[in-house]
Amino acid sequence: MDQVIRFEKDQFIYLPTSRVEALYIVKSGKVLVFKEANKRIIPQKLAVHKHFLGEEIVFLGPDRQWGSYALTFEPTELIPIKNEDLSDFFGEAPKWLKDLIELLGNRLAKTVDVISEHKIKDPEICDGYELTDEEEIRIKKLIKDA
Repeated sequence: MDQVIRFEKDQFIYLPTSRVEALYIVKSGKVLVFKEANKRIIPQKLAVHKHFLGEEIVFLGPDRQWGSYALTFEPTELIPIKNEDLSDFFGEAPKWLKDLIELLGNRLAKTVDVISEHKIKDPEICDGYELTDEEEIRIKKLIKDA
């Protein structure tokens, strides 16, 4: 877990179809997590120092895809916690606890989707971030070029 991954500004950490391989802790920088729906960019959260990326889906089992984008807004450092490490950690847990964690993970992922679809804003989640038209155009270009 002591490995740090560095990203430059405007780099995708993951795409919707990327396989989930780790949970990430933001060591430094800013990461916008968003979905694209009806040709619009829908911000889900702005992750900054000490925030997690992927907490809502990492516990849902192997072979999961992100279902959203994560884009750096400035140079960013992430600390990955690999799925295998999480599996080892939870491997000794009783089956009922694993089932409970999976259930909670599913519910959290669905809640994030509903919040995003209805453009409900939580200042704590998006850290006061408002997507401008210019940024949306820039992000769409980055998606196209990815």
